[in-house]
Amino acid sequence: MKKPFAPVAIFFGLGSLLGLFLPFYPFYFKPFIPALIIFAWFFFIKKLEKVTFILVIAGFFLLGYILSYERKDSWNNNPLRFLNYREYFDLTGTVYKSPERVKNGYNIYLKVNKISYEKKERFLKGNVRLFVQKTEAKPPELYPGDEVLVSAQLTEKGRYSNPESRVERALMIKGIHRTGKVKSPYLIKVLKKGSNWNFRRFLTKIKFLISRKMDKALEGEGREFLKGALLGERNGMSDSVLGNFERLGIYHILAISGLHIGIISLVLFKFFGLLRIPERKGYLILILVLIFYAFFLEGKAPIFRASFIIILLLISKLLWKDHYFLNALSLSAFILLLINPHFVIDAGFLLTYSSIYFIAIYTENIYKNLPVISFNWDFLNKIYSKTAILFSMSISATLGTLPIIAFYFNRVVFASIIFNFLIIPLFIFLVYLSIPWLVILLFSWKIASIFSFLVKFPISLIMIISKFHVPSFLSFRVPTPHPFLIFLYFISFSLIPFRKKFQKLAFSTIFFISLILICLHPFPPSSKYFKVSFIDIGPGESFLIEFPGKTKMLIDGGGGMGEYDVGENILSPFLWSKGIKKIDYIVLSHAHPDHIGGLFSIVRNFKIGEVWLSSFPEKDGNFKDFLKLIGSKSRLVTAGFRKEIEGAKLEVFHPERRRVEYVSNEDSMVLKITFGSYSFLFPGDIGVASEKEIIGKAFSLNSYVLKSPHHGSKSSSSEEFLNKVSPEIVVITQGTSPGLPNENVVKRYLNRGIHIFRTQRDGLIEFITNGREIKWKFSKR
Repeated sequence: MKKPFAPVAIFFGLGSLLGLFLPFYPFYFKPFIPALIIFAWFFFIKKLEKVTFILVIAGFFLLGYILSYERKDSWNNNPLRFLNYREYFDLTGTVYKSPERVKNGYNIYLKVNKISYEKKERFLKGNVRLFVQKTEAKPPELYPGDEVLVSAQLTEKGRYSNPESRVERALMIKGIHRTGKVKSPYLIKVLKKGSNWNFRRFLTKIKFLISRKMDKALEGEGREFLKGALLGERNGMSDSVLGNFERLGIYHILAISGLHIGIISLVLFKFFGLLRIPERKGYLILILVLIFYAFFLEGKAPIFRASFIIILLLISKLLWKDHYFLNALSLSAFILLLINPHFVIDAGFLLTYSSIYFIAIYTENIYKNLPVISFNWDFLNKIYSKTAILFSMSISATLGTLPIIAFYFNRVVFASIIFNFLIIPLFIFLVYLSIPWLVILLFSWKIASIFSFLVKFPISLIMIISKFHVPSFLSFRVPTPHPFLIFLYFISFSLIPFRKKFQKLAFSTIFFISLILICLHPFPPSSKYFKVSFIDIGPGESFLIEFPGKTKMLIDGGGGMGEYDVGENILSPFLWSKGIKKIDYIVLSHAHPDHIGGLFSIVRNFKIGEVWLSSFPEKDGNFKDFLKLIGSKSRLVTAGFRKEIEGAKLEVFHPERRRVEYVSNEDSMVLKITFGSYSFLFPGDIGVASEKEIIGKAFSLNSYVLKSPHHGSKSSSSEEFLNKVSPEIVVITQGTSPGLPNENVVKRYLNRGIHIFRTQRDGLIEFITNGREIKWKFSKR
């Protein structure tokens, strides 16, 4: 068999995938592995190759399942996962990764040894990621190996626990057991510096030195681009620039991956040729350089993965005259999955291997089918040939990564075929120029700044291209495709080149159907019932109303003005997971950040019908930006408004139509939705004054479910208001301030026999009714 590692990697990966999602404890499977090895050896001696192959593959499948399950089990049962202390406490640990700059602060990564709270000490081990808020205080210089004492507050375990949430899954892949926050750099104390003989520490210092010198030698987006492209530090780039790169399908330029390592290897190998270094010695030097570069960038998964693939390919070329590219590629995938079986669901891992596989298999076929153009001059023929190859590679990579990008990032980008074709040659040119410039930079940033035009020119061209307008049909957002559809896509496309004419036609048909379904998602979700979902978004609130049929309404969008965009990272994936492409009605109760923040991304990502607003605060800049974004879709909805949607009756009780300068809780929209025998009341963040105003108007407030006004604040939920509403259930959303919900308000609910549901405790809360009966479910119970 020419490619024995391909089936090994595939079946080990399948076992790893099942180990993540199946609940069967693998203890009873362990004895099967040695039994399979014995039987496989027996049949191998008997020269029964097919039986041997099946037994070996079964063994690797079971091994993948066992390792994946045990890693998941170990992560879930780490003591840090069960720590429920909500206040600030002391963490003692060792820095295992250099601080990472993010929006409004930076992250630090610690291997925890000990925690202290309420004069108690607990010795436990685990990994934490702590967000340190940006302040005027100068942050301490932290390097791998430093022992530190940090006063921190852990975020709640299982935060954002909606069923489709990938937050916890991403932490599990990275081996991070908990996250938390630190108010100020003053709360970080270095207890002991790491050893100067620590190689990783030494390389990190060099990296920081280069980064600081870049700050002096360059400026603006060009500097941040070069840091992202060469040092993996892209967090300094503005959201608009990152959005442009994502929209054009060239975001991978900013994430050091296989493309970067491949280009750097190509450039270095060209330099070795100019220096007349023999080919085999060049391979050895390149292997050493890649190992150094991987450590230099702290072994981040994409860099380690790409370097490892190329190193294995170089080793195979050194050891064997006849080597098979796909065999080395499969071996690298198997080894990486052996190190961490959970890479099997990591977007970066899947994108790397899918793009490389498709480029290797399909580039030549696509190239052969391009029109043949002949010129009178040889140099033009060579340019056309290289251009056609690059274009074929771009098509192959786009088709290979399209369903993965659609699944993980809910975007389809055909524009990448064109823009990769334009950007990659510029990027290669940039790498050629960056290597001598970085050597100059190490000696003197002042001299490097004089020669900065070397790197500024290609960067400027790349930035200009990134601002090109792209028609919507070349880059658009899509609902999450079903895994089976992705399976059909890859299986059919993979089999097309290896089959006879009729079979090629059949597989091509399946491929194009699956491609169309991924891109268009032509079947909008429909419901037989009336559904209300109180979405778990952390501090803030957002509610999805699904009317019988296909009509959808979203009330509020949670926060999005801090370091984490709830609209992009929580709400949009939740809606996409339901197959939603259009939101018929957006209702903004009032324009405070924990209600409006996430709606910016929602409006950008979905087709929107109407946007209902309770007021137009004239002097609020954030609201003005939102109003500009929604354009003519806005509609002022105030007290007395009534509407019927798919059998549900909607009534607005507050506020009155009036001129408003600034955002106020008392201007919150109070909306009641009734379907059959069940009513839901959404009073926003109103206080007692507004409650009295509403009561005085003799509206019918009686509702089965009440959304607790102002997150259960002491300034709301008066006795008179609760008497009028008379709810059976109250849902309390998580507030942004300490002390919410107020204890006295909670007692007031309990004294009335009201059932209390809380998004912070129960996660996503979903009510389903046919108008006669009602049921509910929680994501955390």
